[in-house]
Amino acid sequence: MNLTEKMIDLRKKKGLTQEDLSEQMNVSRQTISRWEFGEVAPSAENLKKLSKFYAVPLDYLLNDDAALPEPQKEEKQTPPPAKSRCWGIIALVLIIAAILTMAMVIGHLSQKGGDTEEVIPVGKLQEEKIVSTPNSNFGFTWGD
Repeated sequence: MNLTEKMIDLRKKKGLTQEDLSEQMNVSRQTISRWEFGEVAPSAENLKKLSKFYAVPLDYLLNDDAALPEPQKEEKQTPPPAKSRCWGIIALVLIIAAILTMAMVIGHLSQKGGDTEEVIPVGKLQEEKIVSTPNSNFGFTWGD
């Protein structure tokens, strides 16, 4: 395929008219027409612009036997599916909750260990008598 055929093919693949391309290249529509009919060859500067605009190597435009290289596929790492991320987050939250619960239980048990409370059966409470002495002052005075 020669330069004129390549220029027509590339323009049509992009869905452009000669007028559209002339605006992109900053030349007249007649200039594009002359390039495509082979009346005039584009300047080196315009060939570089065409190469960049169509994203093709300059070698492709200049050499009749050069084929358009296949676009290289970029290897993209796909993120893991959302469900697996969700389960990972749930597992992490549950582990943290379990650790905090254990810490609270251990802390509560260690505090209780120091406080020994005497358990008095109800029957024994009824037998005991509370005796007040004149020195025990509970915030009030005994009749003077």
